[in-house]
Amino acid sequence: MFFLGIKPTFSQNLVPNWSFEQYNICPDNHGEIEYCNAWIIFKGAGEYFNSCDITNNYGVPYNTCGFQEPSTGNAFAGIYTFSLTGNQSNSFRDFIGVELIDPLQIGIKYYLNFKASPAIIGSIPFQSDKFISNKLGGLLATYNYNPLPILNFAHVFTDSIIRDSSIWTTIRGSFVADSNYTYLILGNFFSDSLTSYEEINPNGVFNYAYYYIDDVCLSTDSVLCENFSSINEFNNEEEVNLFPNPCLNSISLSNNSKHYFQIDIVNYLGEIIISTSLKNDETMELNVAFLSSGIYSVIFRNKSYSREFKLVKLQN
Repeated sequence: MFFLGIKPTFSQNLVPNWSFEQYNICPDNHGEIEYCNAWIIFKGAGEYFNSCDITNNYGVPYNTCGFQEPSTGNAFAGIYTFSLTGNQSNSFRDFIGVELIDPLQIGIKYYLNFKASPAIIGSIPFQSDKFISNKLGGLLATYNYNPLPILNFAHVFTDSIIRDSSIWTTIRGSFVADSNYTYLILGNFFSDSLTSYEEINPNGVFNYAYYYIDDVCLSTDSVLCENFSSINEFNNEEEVNLFPNPCLNSISLSNNSKHYFQIDIVNYLGEIIISTSLKNDETMELNVAFLSSGIYSVIFRNKSYSREFKLVKLQN
């Protein structure tokens, strides 16, 4: 074992509250995404699901829309992405988004990743939706559209229909900024005629498609966004670990596996504060005394696996 002091490094996720963990009011009803810090409605509504709701209506993993464990932490968002209600210019959709931590820089390449999972049958089956759809994506904007028009354009989107409700599927892409964009908006920005859909729940009452969303990352660093969006998880919880948790001045990181791991400690803004590595069968004592009190993500990753711990740092 050795003691390691590391100079902080910064590589930023520009999306505040990227995993929907911080909130001002616990959700208990439809359309309450704005109870989640930083997230706002651009059109329609948008739901906020958090384990703080014990009614099974807007909690996790079970709620009125479906069943899904959060990809990270204790919360996620949900939006309608398609409906057979309305017309080509007024189809029912939800659009949610955030004001970015910093404006994008013109001419710079950015990477956008986020996770999505279809909601099929929830705690109130007679309120379930029938469909799944494609075209879910992200649009950058220079001002707060409200309401947001159907643009038939998004900076990043998927042409594939996300079908598997048992896992989180990552939507990813990149673009070169042509404006100093200040907002990121998530939804389906394409008209019904350009959207493909399938019936997945014949017993559903509503002619809608609905998706959960989690782990939203926008950065100039593609590796950082892949950290937030890895779909493989390290299954053996005994092989990598950290302690004590909560901590005060230091933590021990242990790797009892046969694999090498990169380790990043990330704050709530998505900034990598500490980056280090751990060889197989190695234990490291890490100085965290300089960190402010709060909750941090500690991410163990390599080419095949990733595992995330929530670290509680106490005030010195």
